[in-house]
Amino acid sequence: METRESLLSLPAESFEMLGWMVTPALHRMERGGTVRLLEPKVVEVLAVLAARAGTPITRQELLDTVWADVVVTDDVLTRCISELRKLFGDDARNPHVIETLPRIGYRLLAPVRWLTDPSASGDSLGSLPLPVPVPTTAPAGIKKTGHPVRWMVGAVVGVLVLGLGFWMGSLEHEDSAPVFVSPVALRPLTTDPAQEVHARVSPDGERVAYVSDASGAFNLYLTDFQPGSTPLQLTDDPVPERSPVWSPDGTEIAFIRQHENVCQVLRMPALGGPETLVASCASARYATLDWSPDGSWLVLDDQMPGETGTVLHRLDLETGHLAPFNYDRTGSRGDYYPQVSPDGTRLSFLRSLGEGQTDLFVLHLADGEVERLTTLLQPISAQAWSPDGTAIFFIEVVNGQPMLRRYDVATATTTWVPVLDVGYRLSIGSERMVFEQRTVRMNLYRVEQDEVLTPLAASSATDRLPTFSPDGQRLAFLSNRSGSYQVWVRRAEGGLPQPLTALNGVVFSPPHWSPDGQRLVLTTFEEGQAEVYVVDAFGDKPRLLTDHPSNEVYPSFSADGRWVYFGSDRTGSMEIWKQPVGGGEARQVTTQGGLMALEAPDGTALYYTKEGVPGVWKKEDAAQEQLVQPAVDLSMLGRWWPSPEGLVALVEQPFERTTHHLIVTNARKTDTLRVLHDLRVGSGSAFHPATQQLVVPRIDHYEADLQWMPVPH
Repeated sequence: METRESLLSLPAESFEMLGWMVTPALHRMERGGTVRLLEPKVVEVLAVLAARAGTPITRQELLDTVWADVVVTDDVLTRCISELRKLFGDDARNPHVIETLPRIGYRLLAPVRWLTDPSASGDSLGSLPLPVPVPTTAPAGIKKTGHPVRWMVGAVVGVLVLGLGFWMGSLEHEDSAPVFVSPVALRPLTTDPAQEVHARVSPDGERVAYVSDASGAFNLYLTDFQPGSTPLQLTDDPVPERSPVWSPDGTEIAFIRQHENVCQVLRMPALGGPETLVASCASARYATLDWSPDGSWLVLDDQMPGETGTVLHRLDLETGHLAPFNYDRTGSRGDYYPQVSPDGTRLSFLRSLGEGQTDLFVLHLADGEVERLTTLLQPISAQAWSPDGTAIFFIEVVNGQPMLRRYDVATATTTWVPVLDVGYRLSIGSERMVFEQRTVRMNLYRVEQDEVLTPLAASSATDRLPTFSPDGQRLAFLSNRSGSYQVWVRRAEGGLPQPLTALNGVVFSPPHWSPDGQRLVLTTFEEGQAEVYVVDAFGDKPRLLTDHPSNEVYPSFSADGRWVYFGSDRTGSMEIWKQPVGGGEARQVTTQGGLMALEAPDGTALYYTKEGVPGVWKKEDAAQEQLVQPAVDLSMLGRWWPSPEGLVALVEQPFERTTHHLIVTNARKTDTLRVLHDLRVGSGSAFHPATQQLVVPRIDHYEADLQWMPVPH
């Protein structure tokens, strides 16, 4: 096996930095009685930077030192730098700890005091008698190859590591010795081929209510933790249901049922029986319920008239009165997934702060004060209180990989909980924690006129958000074939796809072609910031277009190729802006909201969506905006296209997820171009108006199962 030679070594000595005593060998840092446990690679990156404090270190040197003999993509290092900035409260744009040197690497700005001279010893982390992580599967960002991967640097003396091993220090006793902890493997709860989602553990931890489509519709079911148990179906309604929650005494279950235009909150006996309507709500698509410990009220995230995003609401169970909590929502793009603390004094919730940027907050019910608990600015998919109220567990999604975190209420610190194959949702009851595991595989298919699907370079990876070049000859799309989502390009009629980008951040917007087919624009998310890049269609180095302390998302070229449109929150709310493609001053285009914009082929009109509001709007010069297609939902990213005939969109039939209509809307009417049956469409699609080619990312496999583990302490 070929190895990469490193010019640096991994220092093993402890050092002091910004008042913290960092001990690389134990993966921990301490200050004033507070102990923080770091992921192994994060502390190793910090140790290398500290050894050369004040001196630039290239990205390649860091990769070759910390990930010796392991093939990784740059975004793995980027995530470690981002984690370190969060730990020290650093700002990437105005740094005082770690400085980013464009096209070079990084430099540690903070002073470092070593207990011994790091250059005087040849020791490294690899020669210490300590175990280091030995994952059986590659973490997010790691490229899987046919070569054996060496996850331990040097000899590990005195400890035989079987499977996985992590060193974790005790948070309760700062002077206690680190203990060797094997990462927890989840245990199966359901294994049916149907989808089992929205699990909630009963207060006594013995049963689980969940939603499944085993009967053909999403209904409520009940099961226990005994192997081989037969689930009990509680409801039998063709209308989808979601978010079951137990009453504190375990005798009732409340849930949400979503009719086409009606959202209802209902309650029923826990073992089945008559349903009682509690209240009507505004939107059930993403709503989540939780029950107060005293049993008198429910909390749910619901929409308010005239507002985007969701707001926390209190539903009185005696009167059926539903009203929003009175609290500060400044900066919020939506508050969701509320959970009541075990003592009933606080509401923890997730707050969207921008595209792909979420953090954990808490609402103190006594005085209405809102407290921000984390500064991750990363996607968070779920959160739940520990049974004793001392911690909040949440799932952070890093480069598409969910990771379990524990927020300690007393110390206000966040630690990583080593668990194999964490799911995207979680629920906690008594001593058990249940996860929702998802297995998804999407591949691109060309949809012929007779609805026959022709696969385009299928693989075991996930391909999404395809876009046609202006001449219809090439197809750009996002794929995680290289370990993180990057742009790939292939000929529309055949041939192997080729990677076009290897950017440090994760690409999450549809790549949009210039009118001449020579360039593309896209958005990457790196270190808590979304930026727009211009990429040469034939492989030259990407160029950063935007450089503003705000988020710029979903870019596209103007019809003449001179401008790039994008959504930006630089005014405090998301609006459409445009900037010259060669760089220069950006100009604001909309004032009533805007997220993603596409210009009409003749350049006479701009079509765009808004954040938190379904529909596509149209604006012509100084004329007032008009809603032209309300059927386009926010989840339909990359499924609508301006054409000479009007706005073309691929819309999903309500409550029929496998039936789609390709429609065109103009000033006079809406016509159906094609109807697609028995097709589960994933993220995005591509349509070429001139050739009528349609390419969709079909969901070839989607399964959701429930798994569980004991609650970690």
